[in-house]
Amino acid sequence: MSARYDVVIVGAGCAGAAAAFFLGQAGARVLVLEAERLPRYKPCGGALPQAAQALLPFPLDPVLEDQVRRVIYTYRGQVVHMDLPGPPVGMVMRDRLDAFLLAQAKAEVRDGCPVSAVEEGEDGVVVTVEGGWTCQGEFLVGADGAASRVRRALFPDLRFPLASALAAEVPPPAGEMAPWRSRATFVLSPGPWSYAWAFPKADHLSVGIGTFGGPGPRHLRRRLEEEMAKLGLALPSVRGHPLPLYRPAPRLHSRRALLVGDAAGLVDPFFGEGMRYALWSASEAARTILSGR
Repeated sequence: MSARYDVVIVGAGCAGAAAAFFLGQAGARVLVLEAERLPRYKPCGGALPQAAQALLPFPLDPVLEDQVRRVIYTYRGQVVHMDLPGPPVGMVMRDRLDAFLLAQAKAEVRDGCPVSAVEEGEDGVVVTVEGGWTCQGEFLVGADGAASRVRRALFPDLRFPLASALAAEVPPPAGEMAPWRSRATFVLSPGPWSYAWAFPKADHLSVGIGTFGGPGPRHLRRRLEEEMAKLGLALPSVRGHPLPLYRPAPRLHSRRALLVGDAAGLVDPFFGEGMRYALWSASEAARTILSGR
């Protein structure tokens, strides 16, 4: 007989981890399934605005790597410096943030468990993990990213166009972080429908480039190398990741399942930022499940 839980969450990114926290805090028996081994690196700029941090009832100070108070925009040789009018934007590494959120949750966590099948019935959802192990949940939260297995299984008609992004972690020139502290750099339109970024972390910079319908990864890497060279940054290996482009959907839930974060296509259509929407949708999914139990 398979194990049974109040809620099964597929995906242990910030959306899945936050959903586990909110549900576990309310007393639900929660299982989190993560395909990769934890902690795991996630390509991400890591900018977390104050509005996103305020969605959580505990401070994120232990995982904040820097606090950005100034933004620098570059566009075709023109440079604009702007001090942020409101609270600073926190900078995080996703492996540390996700692990920290998960550590706050009262939930059972199983990593290295890629999901192979999902079936929804009248009284719950059955999830099968590669290798044949199964579990049941009264409810299911799909928090498994842009290529969501849950979405493909239970919402086959729900598709989002995908943007492309490349990201890398790079050391500062001469190993000196001081000139980069508390400032975020954006390079607008380094290629068609794209922008590049350089964000400060504790001892390095997170850099990347994203495009919304522009050129492919090979061209993106070349443009990223060119733009980072102008900033004095050498580019090591890069990691690619898809960004779902949000468009209004008829529904992001069924009777027993809900989608959150990237799995639901909840990404800012201008800058591609998704953590704020991941945390917000996790909170809303938990509230909805708890009100319906």
